[in-house]
Amino acid sequence: MRKVLIEELLNYRNQDFLFMVGDVGYRVIEPLKENFPDKYLNTGVNEQFMASFAAGVAKSKPCFIYSIANFSTLRCLEQIRNDICLHDVPVCIVSVGGGFGYGALGPSHHNLEDIACLGSLPNLTVLSPSSRCEVKKSVEHFFLNKKPTYLRLSSLSEKCEVNDKKNLNVYANYFNKTKNNNILVLSSGFLVSTILSIIQKEKLNDVIDLCSICNLSKKSIEMLNIGKYQKIISFDEAVYAGSISSHLNKYLIDNQIRTQIESFFVGDYSKIPGGDAEYYRDFFGLSHTKIYNVLKETISKK
Repeated sequence: MRKVLIEELLNYRNQDFLFMVGDVGYRVIEPLKENFPDKYLNTGVNEQFMASFAAGVAKSKPCFIYSIANFSTLRCLEQIRNDICLHDVPVCIVSVGGGFGYGALGPSHHNLEDIACLGSLPNLTVLSPSSRCEVKKSVEHFFLNKKPTYLRLSSLSEKCEVNDKKNLNVYANYFNKTKNNNILVLSSGFLVSTILSIIQKEKLNDVIDLCSICNLSKKSIEMLNIGKYQKIISFDEAVYAGSISSHLNKYLIDNQIRTQIESFFVGDYSKIPGGDAEYYRDFFGLSHTKIYNVLKETISKK
């Protein structure tokens, strides 16, 4: 998705902004650097400074700070809260490899508490796009609203796109929807492409609705006709706090809606032996195999 972000920013030639990187992004950010040298700055390996500096610059123009997922978020959390959010300035915090994206590098490079931490901060919007068009919509949303924003990027499948582009928005988008389906699956980021591939391969289009939650907020859940579904399954490549699962559960309780729900998210990963991203996902029921088994079992009980 990082290439999609850079490609989209190239369309904002007439928009004044500054894109900062923490000495990362090589073989990706070069088009932006070459085409807009006055809009690009490599601050070096000092994410705390980058966040604070962006907050100052953002008093005059929107800023982006870009780094590997855990570095642009958890490493400079205090600066994001005190300098960006409390001053309500237009800084877009971009993380690459959200969730287990850098799985082989171990727990230090996992980014699983990011949504919980940043999502709890004042004035900040959390965006976790699942497709090319949602990345573009996220960039548009940031420039229009000029508010603190967290853009969580993960791997992108070119075949994974929303079902109804006419009603495309930055909140919730259906990747598969049929009028009479009574099973709804909610997810975001990389996992949406995994789920969609299973639905298509197993010909479950007329059985399961799949919706992405791009904006992790109450409003996204409110946009869905939750009451029509007999069962809702959510998959989060993140800890529970601030996740889709947490927003869904609160909405159902607040509105006294009774429906069967099943949620999968990340628990304690600190003692899991090293492995690649799919290895970690499998441990928490988020791998291709585990999601397939959940969907097939759900259908068999229908």
